Amino acid sequence: KALDRLVKQIMLRHKSEKQKVVISRSDRRELWPGFSTYTCWQTLLASTKRESKDHSILSDLYNSQLCNRFTEIADDIQRIYKRLREVGTDSHEELIKVLHELHSSMKTYHIYHGESKQAESKLRHVESQKSKVEQHASKGTLSRKFKSFEKQAEKKQAKYAENKLKALKARNDYILCIDAANAAINKYYMHDLPDLIDAMDFGYHVQLSVAMKQHVSAEENCIKSKQACLELMNKCVTDLDQRTDKQR
Repeated sequence: KALDRLVKQIMLRHKSEKQKVVISRSDRRELWPGFSTYTCWQTLLASTKRESKDHSILSDLYNSQLCNRFTEIADDIQRIYKRLREVGTDSHEELIKVLHELHSSMKTYHIYHGESKQAESKLRHVESQKSKVEQHASKGTLSRKFKSFEKQAEKKQAKYAENKLKALKARNDYILCIDAANAAINKYYMHDLPDLIDAMDFGYHVQLSVAMKQHVSAEENCIKSKQACLELMNKCVTDLDQRTDKQR
């Protein structure tokens, strides 16, 4: 019986001490916010949460606004490129048409010029034969042969005049086509192509600048937020006080 009473007393004492320990731990938890280390840990936790929130904001910004803006920029550029490609193709076809006309007029001029030279050569040959007949024939025997060459010379002269007129007209047309081709080439390379190149990126740099400024602004805000957290953390580290915490 004496032993039982002793065991009961020890158990009651142990239970009492245990309750004191629990109360002591509870008191320390209540006192914990007053410690400088607590402030340090809380600041670290708040900074981490704030940085996480900033990253979440950046993620939303990139996934929605910036992606959508870049998609719009790409669509605009593709639409402009397609339209300008059509305009460029039309301008190039006009240039090819003018150059084709120049080539045709050149061929026509060369043909008529060749025919004119050929007709002139035949005329000169007939005139030469006529002169020989006229020189070697005696008086009274000139009439029939001479008249034959004279008629041939008249025909060759008319043919030569006709071909020479065609060649002259073809030459004038050729010169006009050269002027038109030079003007078309100058217009295509000095005006059409530069205008197409200038219009190829119309609005691109402005839209890209707006998007990138939005990105830079968001990153700057994150840096400011990060800097504020670092400054606050640096202050908490500086305020760590072992002696005061120990007294508490």
